[in-house]
Amino acid sequence: MKGNKYDTYFKLGSIYQGNPDFSYFSLTTEELKKQKLKFVIILNHKMMRFSICLSGQNKSIRKRYWEMFKNSEWNSYHLAESIDDSLSIIDHTIVENPDFDNRRVLTEQIETESLKFINELKEILE
Repeated sequence: MKGNKYDTYFKLGSIYQGNPDFSYFSLTTEELKKQKLKFVIILNHKMMRFSICLSGQNKSIRKRYWEMFKNSEWNSYHLAESIDDSLSIIDHTIVENPDFDNRRVLTEQIETESLKFINELKEILE
């Protein structure tokens, strides 16, 4: 996915709907894929909110980056309490109580907040 307003090509994963509590899909860049990292946009059905997180291909990758952020001064977004209980390394709520009746506005909110999160972390990781 690359539009006129994106400076990066994103590879999108399939939408995962196998859990009644949430649905999600991943997106990554070529550079992050080399590092075995990805971003995940999640719709939490119970809490009715969208969030985005930085995740890794497996637990050892997630742990390496989680420790890197934990041992740094960086604190712009929520760091997972533990990698043992989370697929997320760092996460951020992007839309609370989404209005599904106004999809255009909802899409813009998700896009704006996601790109802000992605671009800030890309600067650190790439």
